[in-house]
Amino acid sequence: MSEQSHPEPLPVHLGVTPYNFATSLLVVLIGALAATMVSLVLYYGSIKPVSVISVVPVEMVELSGGAEDGSPDESLRVENDFPETNDASPAEIPSEISEVAETIDKMLDLSEQSTEMAEQQFDLGIENSGKVGSAKGTGARGLGKGPGKSGISREQRWYVSFSDRVTADEYARQLEAFGIELGAIEPTGTVTYLGQPASSRMVRKGTSATENRLFMSWQGGSRRQLDKELLTRAGIPVNDETLLVHFYPPALEQTLLKLEQEFQHRRVEEIRRTYFEVTLKEGRYVFIVIRQVLNNASR
Repeated sequence: MSEQSHPEPLPVHLGVTPYNFATSLLVVLIGALAATMVSLVLYYGSIKPVSVISVVPVEMVELSGGAEDGSPDESLRVENDFPETNDASPAEIPSEISEVAETIDKMLDLSEQSTEMAEQQFDLGIENSGKVGSAKGTGARGLGKGPGKSGISREQRWYVSFSDRVTADEYARQLEAFGIELGAIEPTGTVTYLGQPASSRMVRKGTSATENRLFMSWQGGSRRQLDKELLTRAGIPVNDETLLVHFYPPALEQTLLKLEQEFQHRRVEEIRRTYFEVTLKEGRYVFIVIRQVLNNASR
């Protein structure tokens, strides 16, 4: 038998092909991108500010002149010089309940054809539903009675708002533009005035007894602190007992009254609250009405 010869096997060369290189590079890029995204998310979570809910203080302001309505769990407060009684009322108020009293006026006896005749006389007996007196009560004052003109005074129905985002210098320019004079009232009645706080800082003294201009005091916000700063700049001492107010010139008061009446074209007696705001219009500061609340009877 003859021997058959077999060809020698070809050598095998192992290596990295371009396909393998591109695939490996793509995998590395995807892994690096994923790691970068995770790092960015963790970093953002560590520097994100925590939102704090600011609580606005609520101040209960009692309206003058009494209230038309009340709460079922409150009793009426009646203020006068009469002695205190359980069923006090501001005045002698007639009751709306009428009582009919039946009476017999005549009885005639007639001979043989006598009959009894009765004539009913109806008497509307009116009694008072309350006694004149005073009561401490747990709620608001009752509505007063009398010939006086109804409505709430201007200093009690007007709310003026200055922006909290302006600087002390700009705030001083706003006061000076309106002719508003700052006042520091001491418990003794002495008033120290500051006029033109943005320029000349005119300081003078007076007494509260001689003052008849409209004045406003702060109910909240950060403007009171700026008033204190402006007064301190002018050398006027301010302590915790000092009352800081704004004195409005008569011309500005009439301007606010006109804006109030033109907002909804309502009579002053129908308005309970008017909210003014300071704004910049055509290069000068002006007041505008942003909101108005009417009395319950005017709605």
